[in-house]
Amino acid sequence: MKKSIVLVSVLLAVAAVGISTLSQRPSQGSPRLEELEQKENRRSLTIEETVELAKLRGKKQVLVPGTISLHPVVKTADEMDKTLSSFSLVLAEPIAEIGYLGNSNTINSWYRFRLVDQIIQAPPRASFARRELPRELFPVKNDEFLVPIPGGTVTLDGVEVTQRDQNFPPFEQTKRYVLLVSLDPSTKVAELALGSQSVLIVNADNSFDAHFDHQLLQQAIKQFHNGSLDQLKRNKQK
Repeated sequence: MKKSIVLVSVLLAVAAVGISTLSQRPSQGSPRLEELEQKENRRSLTIEETVELAKLRGKKQVLVPGTISLHPVVKTADEMDKTLSSFSLVLAEPIAEIGYLGNSNTINSWYRFRLVDQIIQAPPRASFARRELPRELFPVKNDEFLVPIPGGTVTLDGVEVTQRDQNFPPFEQTKRYVLLVSLDPSTKVAELALGSQSVLIVNADNSFDAHFDHQLLQQAIKQFHNGSLDQLKRNKQK
């Protein structure tokens, strides 16, 4: 009799596990699932719908199609060197970041940077962008500033969503960067002057990595300032 009771209990437990597992799987005949999958095939999902579809599929992470941001560009090292005098050039390192949903199809990020060296200082350019400053990154100290960039990662309804700008890799907190920016001291916001062309990775000793010789900012510093940030600083202060 005891063996029968034990066997029945085991069978009931297995059945319960099976029911639980099935309940976690998306219904293959769900009209909403089919609707979202059709929109996925047409590449017309919003980010919120992508999250909904991920949850129906039991996923916790998802990558959404990237964007392409438009910025002014320069085409030669000489043109880049002339542009340097119109903006601030800083050596800085990222220390914090936060992503947020810009609209139904875009994710943006804010980074807080610590200023290592002010190489060139110029008055800020007028900005017509309306931005809500990220209170999560406050307070911003005197030697820090904020940089907005396209792309990033957010968590929506328990799903981690990542979107990358195709021309703009995310900043890494283990690296140092030379940034060409319009820096507003009153708001502590630094707008990148030329998008991805405004960013240059440097080594810990401020030397340049040959892997980035294709970057015009690096070419300009090497060609006109002996590849030295200190020399660049002295030259632009004359």
